[in-house]
Amino acid sequence: MSKLGAKVAVVTGASKSIGASIAEHLAEEGASVVVNYARSRSGGDVVVERITEKGGKAIESGASS
Repeated sequence: MSKLGAKVAVVTGASKSIGASIAEHLAEEGASVVVNYARSRSGGDVVVERITEKGGKAIESGASS
Protein backbone atom coordinates (compact mmCIF):
# COMPACT_ATOMS: atom_id res chain seq x y z
CA MET A 1 0.00 0.00 0.00
CA SER A 2 1.18 3.51 -0.74
CA LYS A 3 2.14 5.92 2.02
CA LEU A 4 -0.83 8.24 1.53
CA GLY A 5 -3.42 5.87 0.08
CA ALA A 6 -6.28 6.85 2.38
CA LYS A 7 -5.51 10.58 2.50
CA VAL A 8 -6.84 13.63 0.68
CA ALA A 9 -4.50 16.58 0.12
CA VAL A 10 -5.68 20.09 -0.71
CA VAL A 11 -2.83 21.98 -2.35
CA THR A 12 -3.29 25.72 -2.74
CA GLY A 13 -1.44 27.41 -5.58
CA ALA A 14 -1.24 24.04 -7.29
CA SER A 15 -1.69 25.27 -10.86
CA LYS A 16 1.90 26.47 -11.18
CA SER A 17 5.48 25.82 -10.20
CA ILE A 18 6.10 24.60 -6.65
CA GLY A 19 2.43 23.96 -5.86
CA ALA A 20 2.02 21.85 -9.00
CA SER A 21 5.10 19.84 -8.11
CA ILE A 22 3.84 19.26 -4.57
CA ALA A 23 0.43 18.14 -5.86
CA GLU A 24 2.02 15.68 -8.28
CA HIS A 25 4.36 14.25 -5.64
CA LEU A 26 1.51 13.76 -3.17
CA ALA A 27 -0.48 11.96 -5.88
CA GLU A 28 2.53 9.73 -6.62
CA GLU A 29 2.50 8.75 -2.94
CA GLY A 30 -1.16 7.74 -3.25
CA ALA A 31 -3.07 10.77 -1.97
CA SER A 32 -6.20 12.01 -3.70
CA VAL A 33 -5.43 15.62 -4.56
CA VAL A 34 -7.53 18.77 -4.78
CA VAL A 35 -5.66 21.11 -7.12
CA ASN A 36 -6.63 24.60 -5.91
CA TYR A 37 -5.83 27.83 -7.74
CA ALA A 38 -6.77 31.51 -7.65
CA ARG A 39 -6.23 32.55 -11.27
CA SER A 40 -4.99 29.82 -13.58
CA ARG A 41 -7.78 27.38 -14.38
CA SER A 42 -5.89 26.11 -17.42
CA GLY A 43 -2.86 25.42 -15.25
CA GLY A 44 -5.03 23.55 -12.76
CA ASP A 45 -6.52 21.48 -15.56
CA VAL A 46 -3.05 20.55 -16.78
CA VAL A 47 -1.93 19.43 -13.32
CA VAL A 48 -5.07 17.32 -12.85
CA GLU A 49 -4.52 15.77 -16.28
CA ARG A 50 -0.90 14.89 -15.49
CA ILE A 51 -1.93 13.28 -12.20
CA THR A 52 -4.80 11.26 -13.66
CA GLU A 53 -2.74 10.12 -16.66
CA LYS A 54 -0.39 8.45 -14.17
CA GLY A 55 -3.30 6.70 -12.45
CA GLY A 56 -3.73 9.18 -9.61
CA LYS A 57 -6.90 10.82 -8.35
CA ALA A 58 -7.30 14.58 -8.66
CA ILE A 59 -9.88 17.29 -9.09
CA GLU A 60 -9.46 21.03 -9.56
CA SER A 61 -11.03 23.80 -7.53
CA GLY A 62 -10.52 27.49 -8.00
CA ALA A 63 -11.81 31.00 -8.20
CA SER A 64 -11.18 31.89 -11.84
CA SER A 65 -13.56 31.46 -14.70
